[in-house]
Amino acid sequence: MRGLAGFVAILMMAFAFYWSIRSVSPSGLKSEDSITEFSAIRAMDFVKKIAATPHPAGSAALDSVRLFLTATVKKIGYEPTVQSAIVFDSLRKDLRIGFVKNILVRIKGRASSKIGRKAILVVAHYDSAEGANGAADDGAACGAILEVLQILKQTDLTNPLENDLIFLFSDGEETGLFGATAFLEQHPWAKEVGLVINFEARGTSGASMMFQTSPNNEWLIRQFAAATKEHRFRALTSSVAVGIYEQMPNDTDGTIFLRDSLPLLNFAFIGNVEKYHTPLDAPQNLNLGSLQQHGDYLLALIRHFGNLDLAEAKGGRSLIFFSDPLGGIFHFAPSPLFFQIWIGVAIAFVVVAATSLRSLRWWAILLSLVLYPLLILLFGVLFHGLWRWIVKVHEPNFSVFPYELTYFDTLYFTAFVLLAFGLILILYALLRGDTSEKRINLLEVFTGTLFWWILGAYFVLSSNEKLLVQSSYLVSIPLGIGFLSWLYLLLRGKKAKYHLLDVLILGAGASLVVYIWWFPIQMFPQALPSLTLAEGVALQGRTVSVMLILLISGLLLPLYEIFSHTWRWVLGLLGMMSGILLLMWCSLQVGFQPHQPRPNSLFFVSDLVENRSFWGTETKILDEYLTPYFNSTQQKDTTLYFYEKKYANRFTLNPLDTCFTLPAPEIELIERKGDLWKLKIVSQRKGHFIRLSTTDSLWVYPQQPLHSEKDSLKEKQATSKPLKGYAHLNLFALPDSGAVFYAQSQKDTLIFSLIEAKRDFAELDSLAPAKRGKNFMRGISFFSDAVWLKNQYTLMKPKEK
Repeated sequence: MRGLAGFVAILMMAFAFYWSIRSVSPSGLKSEDSITEFSAIRAMDFVKKIAATPHPAGSAALDSVRLFLTATVKKIGYEPTVQSAIVFDSLRKDLRIGFVKNILVRIKGRASSKIGRKAILVVAHYDSAEGANGAADDGAACGAILEVLQILKQTDLTNPLENDLIFLFSDGEETGLFGATAFLEQHPWAKEVGLVINFEARGTSGASMMFQTSPNNEWLIRQFAAATKEHRFRALTSSVAVGIYEQMPNDTDGTIFLRDSLPLLNFAFIGNVEKYHTPLDAPQNLNLGSLQQHGDYLLALIRHFGNLDLAEAKGGRSLIFFSDPLGGIFHFAPSPLFFQIWIGVAIAFVVVAATSLRSLRWWAILLSLVLYPLLILLFGVLFHGLWRWIVKVHEPNFSVFPYELTYFDTLYFTAFVLLAFGLILILYALLRGDTSEKRINLLEVFTGTLFWWILGAYFVLSSNEKLLVQSSYLVSIPLGIGFLSWLYLLLRGKKAKYHLLDVLILGAGASLVVYIWWFPIQMFPQALPSLTLAEGVALQGRTVSVMLILLISGLLLPLYEIFSHTWRWVLGLLGMMSGILLLMWCSLQVGFQPHQPRPNSLFFVSDLVENRSFWGTETKILDEYLTPYFNSTQQKDTTLYFYEKKYANRFTLNPLDTCFTLPAPEIELIERKGDLWKLKIVSQRKGHFIRLSTTDSLWVYPQQPLHSEKDSLKEKQATSKPLKGYAHLNLFALPDSGAVFYAQSQKDTLIFSLIEAKRDFAELDSLAPAKRGKNFMRGISFFSDAVWLKNQYTLMKPKEK
């Protein structure tokens, strides 16, 4: 190594990666002794009670959580209210109907009586996904709110805020964002909201990040940045996260408020995504640092925005922003000036390169121009192939996870990063050779790579595509750093020896490039485990990260150059060997045990139409828990489909010799007027989901109460506007009293098909399966761990009296 310069270069690179990784890691914990600061340890006590068991929408467990939340809020000293509502959400021929009970807490501000003064709405949902305890999603946010309510109660008497605070524990988020919709459409407080702050999770660890804002966010981002300085908390955010989130198959309660153009700040952590919506989303797996960061955001933002006039929150430009290395937020508005600067850089690059013909060999520059994009593509193919080989070797273990997730995703990502950097250093060592050899030099390689960055910046900075605008800082700032480094190297000339000043100048620029790009590099495998490029063509998120590492390495070449030829080989081989050893260790750990159980699905169907019953699973490779329920007669043929025909090939189904009969929901004709039939449906087994279908047109009158039989058809038609023209009604968390709906048909006979699900195997009596062993768990599945009933109804036109 070239003495002190090389040693400092190593330290700078190590520090750049340490600081970049630290920036996307959870916060440190704070003392639980302070009554004015958020404590994750205190908040965890609430989370443990909220997430003691799975509590999906409509379940008795959710009723218990609701009682706990309301009782705790009262104990703290505030008065909660419960909003019971019915929500309608249509999608083509399907009408989804959710029955929800939201919990609301309102704290009056000093300016509450002022006309037009807006309130802050803080949102977290208190229902969990099916089969998940919901400690992270979204028990962490609910626990954080309770902890903040305690702090506010102890401090608001001496220092009350100007604005009202509204806390919404929403119901039915997992089944269709029903609680947020109910508040926005039906609660009178919704009209007073000036800012929404929503908290979510897609995993059980990781830094909590602000991943989504409303459009025209200039005021929001500027105030968010001001809050980080005022309250001294570390923020993680980036405008590129908004674009990545829009590619994900997820919505949050924040989506509902965006539709109404309300200013929004949306937060979530996404580490250990393999535990998302599974029984592993339990208190013992929730990272306390992630919870701490949730709470730090919440308390600081309430204190900051609580004294601002929220009427300014709407309007302004949409900013580009990202977290700076000191934990604040760097932000700026898109401007034509950036493209003009690009033009200046491009012209200067061409002029300076042309005047340097004597010191630069054009054949070497052309070689670099070809190799740089080619190597990025080759790295993509190589690492994609490596992952496909790993999956094939461990297929029985990996095929049970969605998107080929594993319990070692972070370690696989680290191994891929080490392999990538090791390969890059070795390739550079081969390309440059020893300094005594007449090979391509740094400036020639750097000139070729910089050309591609200038070309890429043109497409990004000249585009109006939202994602490219949001991510433009990833190109513009590194390009500026690369161009200045290139000019510095030209001015420096062919000096063989690098001094400390050279390292500090070039290393500072390289470190900033690593920091700026580490957020998307680290986020891709967690947020987008699989990135679809075209029909049937997808790249794993970790493969995309490897390609991005090679992309930024084009700007890290000056730092690589400072290493001697020998040390490039040493560091390269060390990186590759470390990556290989880490892959081998992961391979040895593959398998299922109590702390990393094997997910599977099992469900039961009682088909009263065909008078048959069968067990079903979506798990491709049967394990020892599933094997007793399936034998040589198991089928995948469409004659056994029970939900929709398009799902038939997803299931392995095993018919029983006899039909196990269950009590079917009752459908009663209440009244008929002309071609409109008024009907009522009541579940006999407290099913959590019912899907009702007909070839005729299904209606509902959205005015409450939906379960009322008192209003006559004549009164309804005179006072209400119906939602009509649906082929399917999907009812979530139907109350015991049932629901009234309508069908339009001139026929004398109405025919309905119905599917009902109940999340309880106990009603199968002797057929009920045994509990899963410690090495197994319920997988992510809409169908699993439920008893499904299929039935058909024929209703006749009543005889005229």
